[in-house]
Amino acid sequence: MPITLSQVAGLLKNVYEGPINSAIAEEIMLFNQLKFTNKFIKNFSGAKSIIHAIELVRNTSVGFRGGSAESLPEPAPGEVKQATTTVKSLYAYLEFYGDVLRFTDVDKGAFTSDFSLEVASAARSIRLEAARALYGNGTGELGEVGSIINNNGITGTIVVSIDAGNVTPSPNKHWFERGMFIDIYSPDGWYAGTATKSGNTNGYKILSVSKSNTNATLTVEDANMPGQFTIGSIAEGDKICVKGNYMKEPYGLDAIVDNGSVVSNFLGISESVYDRWNAVVNSNNGTPRELTLDMLQDAIDEVESYGKDMIIITSKPIRKKIYNLIRSTQVTPQSLDLKGGFKALEFSGYPIYGDRVAPYDKLFVVNLKTIIPHQLNSSKDDIFSAFKFDDLDNQILHGTRGYDIYWAKGVMNNNFTCNNRAPNVKITDINPEL
Repeated sequence: MPITLSQVAGLLKNVYEGPINSAIAEEIMLFNQLKFTNKFIKNFSGAKSIIHAIELVRNTSVGFRGGSAESLPEPAPGEVKQATTTVKSLYAYLEFYGDVLRFTDVDKGAFTSDFSLEVASAARSIRLEAARALYGNGTGELGEVGSIINNNGITGTIVVSIDAGNVTPSPNKHWFERGMFIDIYSPDGWYAGTATKSGNTNGYKILSVSKSNTNATLTVEDANMPGQFTIGSIAEGDKICVKGNYMKEPYGLDAIVDNGSVVSNFLGISESVYDRWNAVVNSNNGTPRELTLDMLQDAIDEVESYGKDMIIITSKPIRKKIYNLIRSTQVTPQSLDLKGGFKALEFSGYPIYGDRVAPYDKLFVVNLKTIIPHQLNSSKDDIFSAFKFDDLDNQILHGTRGYDIYWAKGVMNNNFTCNNRAPNVKITDINPEL
C-alpha cells in the first residue's frame, strides 16, 4: 500500500527532526562551544521576547580605611539594566508530490531515497543560513552592489562587494546560490531599519552565480516576471539581502562584537553611556589592509585580560594567511582540537578556526563566556535543538488545494545576546586575497 500522510508526518517528526538538529549543530563550530538556553524567553503579546539582566557598572562602594572609627566608603551600588530583544524565526518549506508518495506501493526504496534527499537538501540550506547569520548583525546584509549592468532589460549582472568603494572581494561567495531570491535596498537608514527598496519591489531571482577566488557575480531577473529585469534606482553601494530577511535575522558576532558603529543601542543599552557595552573594533575605515601577527597578538592580549575562555574565528582565506605568517617566523604551525571534532590553528596558545561561510574580511576574538545563545525549545544537556516541524494545527503535512502536492513547514527559533561586549575584539578591513 502507498504510504499515508500520517506516516509521512511521523517520519518528519520522529525520524528526521533530530538528525536535522544534529546536522546543523555538528557542522557549525561555534554551536558546539556554547550552551543553549530558553530560560530568558518570555511571551509578551504574542511575541517571544528575550529578557535578561546585565551588570553594566560594578559596585564601587569599597575603600581602604585606617580603622573602624573612620567613615565607611560612600554608597555607590552597581548598575544593572535589562537586555531586551526577540526570538527570530528561520522557516524552511518542504514539498512532496503525490505521485512520489504513492510510488511506495511499487518501490519503497525509491520513495525513501527521494524523501531523504528533499529533507537533506533543506537541512543543508538551514545549516548554511544559520551559520551565515551567526556572523551577521541582524540586518541580513549579504553585501553591497559593487557594480551593476542592465542586459537589455532581460537580466542584470551584479558584482557583489564588501564595500562599493573597493569593488572586490565579496563578503563571502558561498552565501549565494542559483535559484535564491534577493532584495536590494538603498543604504540610507539600513542599520536603523528604515531603508527602502531601490530596485524591483518584488525582489530578484538569481539565475547563476560566477564564483572565483573571493568574488561573486550574480545574474538576476525580476522575481515576479521571468525574462525581465527592472533596474529601478539601484546604484553602487546598495545593500543586498535574502528576500524578506531585512531586519529579521538573529544577532551574530558582527552585532555582539561591536562598539555601536554597526549596531547601536544593542539590546536597548547605550554604548555611549556604558563602557562595558563596547567591544574593541580595529578597523581601517573601509580600506583593505594586511593582517599582521602583532595586530592579532594585541587582540588576544585584550581579550585574555578578561579570561582565557577564548576562541578566534575568521574566514578560511585569512586563516591561511595567518598560517603563512606563522611559518614565516620559522615556527611550525600546530593545531588544536575543539569540541565537536573541529580542528583549529594554534597561535599564542589559542585556537584560530577558519570557517567557510565567515565574512572574508573580518576576524573575531571572542570570550565564549560572554555569548548567550537562546532557543525556544528546551534540550537535554543544553545542546542546540532549535529546529522543529510545525504542527500547531496538529498536522505536519498539508495538501495544496487543486494540486497533487503536499508540504511541510519547519521552523528554527533562536537568537544570540551577550552579557558583556567589552571582552571581545573585532578586526575588520582585512585583505583576504591570497
